[in-house]
Amino acid sequence: MLRAERRPAKSQTAEERVMLVRKPDVEQAIRAWSDRSRMWFESEFEFNPRLERALEIMMKARAEERKREEEAAAERKRLAEEEALEQKRLAAVEAAERKERELEAKLEAKRAEAALKPQKAAPQPKKKEKAKAIKLDNRDLFTAPTQPGVEEQAEDSHEDSHEEAEEEVTSAPTPPPEPERAAAAAPAKKRQGSDAKAAAKVITESVWKEPATAPAPPTDEGPPAADASEEEEEDLPSLATAAKAAPAAKKTPPPAPKKKEKKKFAKMSVAALGFDANNPNYVN
Repeated sequence: MLRAERRPAKSQTAEERVMLVRKPDVEQAIRAWSDRSRMWFESEFEFNPRLERALEIMMKARAEERKREEEAAAERKRLAEEEALEQKRLAAVEAAERKERELEAKLEAKRAEAALKPQKAAPQPKKKEKAKAIKLDNRDLFTAPTQPGVEEQAEDSHEDSHEEAEEEVTSAPTPPPEPERAAAAAPAKKRQGSDAKAAAKVITESVWKEPATAPAPPTDEGPPAADASEEEEEDLPSLATAAKAAPAAKKTPPPAPKKKEKKKFAKMSVAALGFDANNPNYVN
C-alpha cells in the first residue's frame, strides 16, 4: 500500500486504487486491534505499570462496593431492630390495656358485691375535750416549796394576826413610825415576806385588849361618870408600852464577797515536751 501510494496514478492498477480507497478503514481497524491486543505487542516494562494501575482501580472499586454492602446490611439490621422494638412496644401496650381492663372488671364486680351487702352506719367522730387551764400566781413562782402542814399553820397564823391588826386599827390610831425604826424594819419585812410560807409567824399578844371588868352603868350623877372614864383611861396601855413590847427586828450582816483565786501555772522545759532543737536526729 505504501509502494502504491508512491507510484503515480497512471501507473497504478485497479486493485491498488481500491486498496488506497479502503486505507482509512484499514488503519482504523489496525488501531482498534492494537488497543485490544497491545499486550502482545508491548514489552514487560510497559506492561507492569499499566497492570499496577489497573489493579489499584479494581481494589478501589471493590472497597467501595464492600462499603456499600456493609452500609446496606447495617441499614437492614437497624430497620429490623426498630421493627422488633415497635412490636415489643405494641405488645407491652396491649398487655397493659388488657391488665387494666381485667382490673376494672374486678373493681366493678367488687362494687356490685359491696352494693348488695347491708351498709353499716359510719362511726361518729369523737369530740375532743378542751384542756383545762390552771391559773397561776406569778408570786408563787419565786417562793420556796413548803410542807403542807407548815403552810396551813402559816396561813392560819397570818389570818389571825391580820384580824388582830384590824381590831387594833379600829380601836386606837397607831403613831407614825420613826425614820430609824422604819429603815431598820424594811429589810426585816422583805425577809419576812420571802419566808412567810416557809415557817409560821410568831404571834404576839395584843396589848390593846378590853379590860377584864365591865364599865359601870351610867348614872344620873355627873362626877362619878367622869371618875369612871378616867379610871378606864388609866387601865388602857400607852403607845410607849406598846412600842417597847413589839419585838425588835434583828439585822443580819451581808455575806462577805468571795475572793477570786488566781490560776497557778507551772513552768516546763522544751525537752520535757519532746522537742529538742539541739538533737541532730530530730526532724521537724
